[in-house]
Amino acid sequence: MKRYTIILGFLLVACSCDQPRTNFDQGIVPLEVVNFTEINSRYDDYNSAGPMMFSEDHFTLVFSSKRNRLGADFDLVSYHCLADLNNETGHFGFYTDPQGWPLLDSINTTANEYGPYIAIELTDYWLNGGAEGEEKTFYYASDETGDLDILFWNYKLENGLEIMDSGRVNGLNSPYDEGYLCHYNGASSMGETVYFTSDRDGDFDIFMATGDSAKITTSVNFDIIKLDILSGPFDDKCPYIVNDLLVFTSDREGGYGGFDLWYSSWNGSAWSAPVNFGEQINSEYNEYRPIIVPSSEGPLLNDILIFSSDRPGGAGGYDLYYTGMKRPKDYF
Repeated sequence: MKRYTIILGFLLVACSCDQPRTNFDQGIVPLEVVNFTEINSRYDDYNSAGPMMFSEDHFTLVFSSKRNRLGADFDLVSYHCLADLNNETGHFGFYTDPQGWPLLDSINTTANEYGPYIAIELTDYWLNGGAEGEEKTFYYASDETGDLDILFWNYKLENGLEIMDSGRVNGLNSPYDEGYLCHYNGASSMGETVYFTSDRDGDFDIFMATGDSAKITTSVNFDIIKLDILSGPFDDKCPYIVNDLLVFTSDREGGYGGFDLWYSSWNGSAWSAPVNFGEQINSEYNEYRPIIVPSSEGPLLNDILIFSSDRPGGAGGYDLYYTGMKRPKDYF
């Protein structure tokens, strides 16, 4: 059943307050933090993954939730999200539909599934769409063996869903916790490069890993580097990168309480010192796993930042929230 909520967003334009808005060909995501009520439940809804692009006005969101097992553990669930724009009034909202994706039925176990990531080659927004016969990769983390490991599933659509292979990304995993893999090759000219979080050095830090082949899942040897500029004596977790902007969560000093959202930009040779997103987004509670849904090819004037938080006023436990944000290039 579809649920619908309208949020009023105001476009900031370089004109006086009594001048009418003229750019009605595009909408804007509200600049305040909004509870994603269309998909939250009374259980914990946590740490999502979105598409690499915002196609027209819709995208698919995959996230961890305790709803399937009534609070017992986290499974992965997916929703199709359709933005509703009224360019004359500035209203912004979402239509959402829960999406029964067969691959998630194979992935979910009685353990916890966290940190889904839709690989860059996955360019279809309904997940089950795209070119017939095109192979795709889905990453996530599971604590089924006791510690958290990064896993993958390769699949394609050809006369239905066909699983090619699956397993652990053994070159990245250790006896400690690893998770929240994301892709980014801007910092390497070698094989496929990914970023992930691990507590192998005591607290959680952010690592970069480059494989020796075109895909991490087929690499044998890895060059793994801890990114000191993004890691410290606190917990730095959940990296996510879009267009040279890396967003992550940390309980480092300089925040507003608990875990906060931070960002860093790639200047072509190094990542910048992390910057806090500020009190407009962060709270005295915990903010986790930010992702960016870029809309540069769509009908919006800004991008969408989605994250999870246990701040008061939600549906229960951790909820997903969203807010409008500047384009990544504007953070440089």
